[in-house]
Amino acid sequence: MNKAIDRKRALARRARFLKENRVAELTIYRDQMMAGSAAPSPETLTLRLELKSLLEQAVARLPEAYRCVFVLRDIEGMSIAAVAAALKIPAATVKTRQLRAKRRLRVELEPDIRGALDASVDFAGADCARLTDRVLERLREGVV
Repeated sequence: MNKAIDRKRALARRARFLKENRVAELTIYRDQMMAGSAAPSPETLTLRLELKSLLEQAVARLPEAYRCVFVLRDIEGMSIAAVAAALKIPAATVKTRQLRAKRRLRVELEPDIRGALDASVDFAGADCARLTDRVLERLREGVV
């Protein structure tokens, strides 16, 4: 309890300091920068629609046991305990099925996503291509 109270006080002191010194909080700044002032380009909208469609199709192809857990946990945001109760399975089974569903989706979607990115996003040089390759490799490894 004391740790929680100390943490709350520290956060309040930090917020006061930032406000008094007119320092923008990182989260607010990041949100403002991410929002941007311009609407997304037609290419970006098309890419989002394609990726959404690919994901929906891949989720629909999951085995029912995995699909139910994935939808309830990752889309509906239910807790592990709530999913376990709803499906009448142990919590450990929920965790296992969720992990396996994500692995299947990752394996299935990686070639399509790589193809969509290669076809629709023009990278500015070798550095961007290397960075993208590293990110996709980490996705394959399940690190991200």
